[in-house]
Amino acid sequence: MTAPRLRRLRRRLVLDHDGHRYPVSTDKRGRRRVYLGRNHPLANRSGGQWLARYLLAVKLGYRPATEVHAHHRDGVRDSDTIDNIDPLPAPEHMRRKAQEQRRASDGRFSC
Repeated sequence: MTAPRLRRLRRRLVLDHDGHRYPVSTDKRGRRRVYLGRNHPLANRSGGQWLARYLLAVKLGYRPATEVHAHHRDGVRDSDTIDNIDPLPAPEHMRRKAQEQRRASDGRFSC
């Protein structure tokens, strides 16, 4: 199994993993979403998944429960690499974010 690699292809962001190319988009909060297709075991109903959560599943070798969040070690939301993402239970993740007091302009915790 090869490590997932994020790269630009004709001005579009794509994720190369295991011989497949998955398109990646970025929302207005800076989070990246990868489109895997509706039949992919790690995809949600619409066929997509947050890139950080997808990389966490690849790192762990299984799909984490919804109560497990993907925590960025360096706190930068768009630095999605396998080495930078750790699994954290949701209450612990929110506790850490509250202690750090890192909130975005819309009042939400940054991840």
